[in-house]
Amino acid sequence: MEDKKVCHQCRGRSENFIRCKNLKKQKQCKLKFCKRCLLNRYGLKIEEVGLLDDWKCPKCRDKCNCSVCLTKKGYKPTGKLIRATKSEGYDSVSQLLDTKGDFIQWTREKKSISGRL
Repeated sequence: MEDKKVCHQCRGRSENFIRCKNLKKQKQCKLKFCKRCLLNRYGLKIEEVGLLDDWKCPKCRDKCNCSVCLTKKGYKPTGKLIRATKSEGYDSVSQLLDTKGDFIQWTREKKSISGRL
């Protein structure tokens, strides 16, 4: 059986992933992110992140925009926003969410953005 890992963001299995290098209570964070999610959701290139000795995953930086983490914070999951993100001129979903500022208000308006695509 191939050694495939599960991505924290999309929960898909992938061979091309990166594991968080953050230490929590003297233990390494176990979260992994696939190449596609890192690029589309966070604007990060897996090849560049892999070179960093102290890379912290989006969850460890309190920037995770996966459905589970957003729901735990009381937000609505964003769903598949990459098309809306690109059409709005942003490089990643994270950049779009950071720029929009008021995330709760933006998620209410999200349907109108997604509906235009």
